[in-house]
Amino acid sequence: MQIQQMAPVSQTPDPLAELRDIHLPQDVGAWPPAPGWWLLALALLLTCYFCWRWWLRRRRSVRRYALIDLQKLEQSFHQKRDSISFVVGLSNLLRRVALASHPSQKVASLYGESWIEFLSTNLKEDFRDEFRYLEKVTYEPQSSFDQGVEPQRVAQAVRMWIRRNAA
Repeated sequence: MQIQQMAPVSQTPDPLAELRDIHLPQDVGAWPPAPGWWLLALALLLTCYFCWRWWLRRRRSVRRYALIDLQKLEQSFHQKRDSISFVVGLSNLLRRVALASHPSQKVASLYGESWIEFLSTNLKEDFRDEFRYLEKVTYEPQSSFDQGVEPQRVAQAVRMWIRRNAA
């Protein structure tokens, strides 16, 4: 049996010199985001979606209910043929819709020509005569009614205004 001789171990004066330097980890990238950010984005999108739906439903509801009320007024007019109460009802409906759709500080104080001017904005056709007739029938005695304006034309003006301006 032979005994092998081992190679002499080289001894360095400093054992720490053989250690490698500290390696820093790579920088954290911005993409893909952490799961918490995905959840936050999803919650934000859902919140925006439901706020938009709520706003749309609220906007449509005033218009929808106003058109339903207008249809009821027209049905009542066709049954009773009372043009004065029909036009007064249209005027009241128009006031209610304007107050519900626009800031009440702006609308509540309007009357006369300022009210007619407010109603005439944003309409393609000129319904100023019909809106003046609304004012006249609502606030003057029955003996001074102008029969030159047809109640159906007034209803058409109110319908057009509701469709364009009701919120």
